[in-house]
Amino acid sequence: MSDVIISRHEARVEQGLESHSAVLRALMGDIIELMETHPGHLRIFFEHHRELPDAYKGTIRAKRNRFRTQVSSTIEAGIAAGEFHDVDVELATLAVLGMANWTYQWLYPGSTRTADEVTDFFWRVAMRGIAVAPPDVG
Repeated sequence: MSDVIISRHEARVEQGLESHSAVLRALMGDIIELMETHPGHLRIFFEHHRELPDAYKGTIRAKRNRFRTQVSSTIEAGIAAGEFHDVDVELATLAVLGMANWTYQWLYPGSTRTADEVTDFFWRVAMRGIAVAPPDVG
């Protein structure tokens, strides 16, 4: 499944999406869609990946790191382009992945919210926060 989300991102990059925020939304959507379509696989992956034989751990770790780099590179590019605030890229990456990855706990086929609705909501939170008038936090 990680091959699917990695290849989707690479195809989007080749096509040239219109903005870094659109790329970030698509990356989040790729993860969240898998939560809806393959909940059992992802539950096993997130909860038991450390128990896999060593022969598989390296490959999986490399794919996870590659996807994480795709997210962080998108955030870095958005900062460089002036599209995103100058934020701590590592923490922003962890925040985005944390929101998207945790959906395996509660998003199932037939849930009251679709993967696309959840993706849109999480993306808006990542882009704008939840405050009406965000406080000056420095």
